[in-house]
Amino acid sequence: SIGSIPALRHAILAAVGVCAAWMLFFVIDPVKQPLLPACLFHSFTGLYCPGCGATRALHELAHGNLTAALRLNALVVLGLPLGLAIAVFRRRRDLPSWWLRLLLVCFALFGITRNIRPFPFTILAP
Repeated sequence: SIGSIPALRHAILAAVGVCAAWMLFFVIDPVKQPLLPACLFHSFTGLYCPGCGATRALHELAHGNLTAALRLNALVVLGLPLGLAIAVFRRRRDLPSWWLRLLLVCFALFGITRNIRPFPFTILAP
């Protein structure tokens, strides 16, 4: 139907964007060629923010190294399918307001727990 053409256009654009991002993370090794500047939060505090290790994790994920990607930033790796699900389902129905709060709480808890020194929390540090 004619109403689905904009949705198809959005889906094609999203697919092209995902493929371009995958190619970027596949080709460029952020350890050798940093894609982003160093984390300011880590530089000033010595602590890891919830995003620390994300570009390296995405590079490992693009190469199929799931274990290495999870070690670098489990939040980003596990958040990708959740983000995709939210993007797909929010078009069909409104997400409850508690979703965003839950996401923010998870983000904050990950940032806190990855800076706790005793094992098993140390496995969350990049």
